Amino acid sequence: MLHRLGKVNFFQGLWNSMKWMPMFVIFFGGLSVHLTKAILCHFLSIPMEWNSTAKELTETGFFIAMDKILKDYKYTYIIVFFMTGVLIYFGLYAPMGYIIPAPTVIVPVANQLVCHALLPIALGMY
Repeated sequence: MLHRLGKVNFFQGLWNSMKWMPMFVIFFGGLSVHLTKAILCHFLSIPMEWNSTAKELTETGFFIAMDKILKDYKYTYIIVFFMTGVLIYFGLYAPMGYIIPAPTVIVPVANQLVCHALLPIALGMY
């Protein structure tokens, strides 16, 4: 877009877009569990609150942030680890009729699991 506006040349615009691509993949790939939870809570009339970003400066560090992330997203990580185990089981150890050898099935599910595991970490570290 910056190239089409005449602000940068094509290669600078391409490089700028490429720099943001990993974060976009993690962000949009990791939203589905959280959006599913919001839709189900709305559909079943379960009260739900969205957390806001902290506006005050607080003492933080890597281990403090990781402890808070693991506490806040423990159910998401339980789902991710369970589904990783299911994916490994069906990819390697399932009976012959149930094994999934095709990477076209394994890679998208693995991508979603990695994105769901990295989303709270990527957004929580600032």
